Amino acid sequence: MTQRWARTALATSLLTGGAMAAAPVLAAPAAARAELPAEACKKTEDGFSEFLNAIASDPALRAAYSASPIAERDLRDPARPVARPGEPFRVTIVDNMWVYDEPGRSTAKLSRVKLTFKIDGDRMRLGFVKAKFSPEDDLIRTFGAPEAYVFEHIQGCWRLVEHLR
Repeated sequence: MTQRWARTALATSLLTGGAMAAAPVLAAPAAARAELPAEACKKTEDGFSEFLNAIASDPALRAAYSASPIAERDLRDPARPVARPGEPFRVTIVDNMWVYDEPGRSTAKLSRVKLTFKIDGDRMRLGFVKAKFSPEDDLIRTFGAPEAYVFEHIQGCWRLVEHLR
């Protein structure tokens, strides 16, 4: 999938790694979780795109559909847990563009990100790295350290389970 595909999926929705030993604990009981668009829980690329659009825009949804705690792992060796403090979710949407969220920084100064998606069975890996794009939306270059979030399809929907960096 490309950055352009992700933006197209976002526009459509606005208009209408290493395996874990056990399933993660949900942040909230099913009855207390916020609601997602119906398509967002499908185990497809389109379903995941709907899910990502929803959680990137809504911290309450993100909390409801995240494991507690989110496993911190090494990007180069996802099977290796890493002891480090968790960080806020970094991927968000500003003016219909995916950006790297940095708390305290004005939205005008946030860097755009290049997104990559890789589905593997019940898991989806969302890779992201800061990037510069042309006015035509072509990738010029990436910079900074790449990161990834791993989502798992659990109990009929996607859940954020790992942060790789």
